[in-house]
Amino acid sequence: MKKLNKLIIACGGTGGHFYPGLSIAIEVKKRGGTPLLLLSGKHSEEQKLKALEYNIESEIIPAPPVPTGLLEKIDYSKTCAVNIVKILMILNSFKPDAILLMGSYTSVAAGLASTAAKVPMFIHDGNALVGKANIFLSRFAIKMALSFPAVNAKKIMCDYEMTGMPLREEILETKGFSKEQAISNINSIFSTNFNTTSPLLLIFGGSQGALKINDLIPPALEMLKDKDFQVIHLAGNDKIKETKARYANFKKNKLILESTDKMNLLYPAADLVISRSGGSTIAELSIFGKYAILAPYPYASDNHQRENAEYYASTGAGTVVTDTEFTITKIQSLLASFFENPQHFVEEGKKSAKIASPHAAKKVVDMIEISI
Repeated sequence: MKKLNKLIIACGGTGGHFYPGLSIAIEVKKRGGTPLLLLSGKHSEEQKLKALEYNIESEIIPAPPVPTGLLEKIDYSKTCAVNIVKILMILNSFKPDAILLMGSYTSVAAGLASTAAKVPMFIHDGNALVGKANIFLSRFAIKMALSFPAVNAKKIMCDYEMTGMPLREEILETKGFSKEQAISNINSIFSTNFNTTSPLLLIFGGSQGALKINDLIPPALEMLKDKDFQVIHLAGNDKIKETKARYANFKKNKLILESTDKMNLLYPAADLVISRSGGSTIAELSIFGKYAILAPYPYASDNHQRENAEYYASTGAGTVVTDTEFTITKIQSLLASFFENPQHFVEEGKKSAKIASPHAAKKVVDMIEISI
């Protein structure tokens, strides 16, 4: 096995690509190697600062527009051409042993540049449905790492293996936390008064939030106010004011936040999760073995969140509620079933542990080192 001295990781434009890429970069650094992140998108400056907390350097690449209509496709091609030149210069100066693409349309320029420069290319995909960009780039790649079994695996044009989704170190550090430990920490940090005996619901829709979740969950909970439970609800960016207003008359223990970097505490504290079904969320749920009511984002590319949700539910640890099914009545009904026997759902959630991949970052780096 060849030692991986230098690795470039192209992280795409979202946290779902950045944080797994950062986890892999940290693993490379632990082994004495030097990683370099290529960042793209509106959060790239913030991500650059986050990477520097781990002494990991990064370069920001202009984000091309989403290639939807004809004009966008023309602009996308122009930006890609400029980015290919810039990335070629980075490859020439950094001289990596390999490049790893974390997916999304923003990674195409990095894939084409590495192919032109004859730098060994690897790909990681974070969903049960491999994305179009990764399918296209797989013809040039040595190997692809999969987070979940791919429903469209026949379209992949290179070797592939299951590694799982690399997760943030702080998530993995609290994997063994009890509900009591987690709630004690939450109460200390947020000055809340959660108890360890009442069921706790964790509700979130991703960093941007989810209007349907924010709008419909509070009235569904109000219909169940005679039940004993507690709530933590993450509203998402710029949605905190409206969401707090919907909980104005909610008299139970609650914590309503825009977002938090303490998900590593919220998961072990929760008895039931209601959320979207992005790849990282599915991986995190399985790490903590939580039962989840999953509401896939209907406008995700190729509806990939639906495939993620179906895969998680196939373990017996989740229920999938499509966008059209997601109503106050439906949610109230599902929650009423939960409140009849919360411990049953807690035990069912543990079934997802069989798909957990706590060592995914290590597996990805191993895969690259074996292959170069």
